[in-house]
Amino acid sequence: MSEDLKARLHQYYEQQKIAVRGFQCPNSLKCEEAAAPEPLTGRGSEAHVGSCYRDPFGIVVVSLDRGEGAEDVWSRSANIEHLPTDGSGLNAHMRGTLATLRALLPPRYHADIWSRFAMTNGAKCCYGNMDTVPEALFWACSEFALQELILLKPQVVVTQGKNAREPLKLHESSLSRCARFMAERYLSGHAPPGLQSAVEWMIDKHLGEVDLDGTKCLWLRTPHPSDRAGRWHPFCYVFLPVLGGIIQAKLSPTR
Repeated sequence: MSEDLKARLHQYYEQQKIAVRGFQCPNSLKCEEAAAPEPLTGRGSEAHVGSCYRDPFGIVVVSLDRGEGAEDVWSRSANIEHLPTDGSGLNAHMRGTLATLRALLPPRYHADIWSRFAMTNGAKCCYGNMDTVPEALFWACSEFALQELILLKPQVVVTQGKNAREPLKLHESSLSRCARFMAERYLSGHAPPGLQSAVEWMIDKHLGEVDLDGTKCLWLRTPHPSDRAGRWHPFCYVFLPVLGGIIQAKLSPTR
């Protein structure tokens, strides 16, 4: 399945002229104008698709731009699958991604955790100044990122940071109608009212549902792990374990 998905994604990149080799994106000029005077330092960003993607369920992480130059779907997957599973030597972004995957996946999958998910980028070009990536890059690429998700057919999408939400904003529906049920299931019905209300609030703020060409999946909205405003660490240590447990309970009831 993984190799078939890589081939289909790469074919899509070539059709849209956004493959790493032969990159001729029709949005290039307006993105260059939005980025000026900073240069676009990498052209094209193809997905990572883990060799065990969709086992036990499909997780796609949508991040911002790659920030490290262009890489095709095969090279990117090979490099990510060789990352350390204990987090040693990882940058802040990938440490946060590792923490997210650990929260979402049952412990028995952690030994080869990098093979269990897919990763895409909201912007397909890399920008010279990582602190001020123009929003126009994400607007221009939203159609590409959405089609990637449709091809990947995930059960849960994780967006890292505000601009990574761009491809999904028009396809979202709220889970507030079932937040109480989800909280009760997670807490096993034995929790003080204040705690249940807090869990319902977390669900309403950070969990949604998104329609991907007629197929619905969960949407977990997180701060970017490299966020310098201090939002990531409280989310990671307080909210993420709870939200990860809720998603596991919904997608892996026999974990």
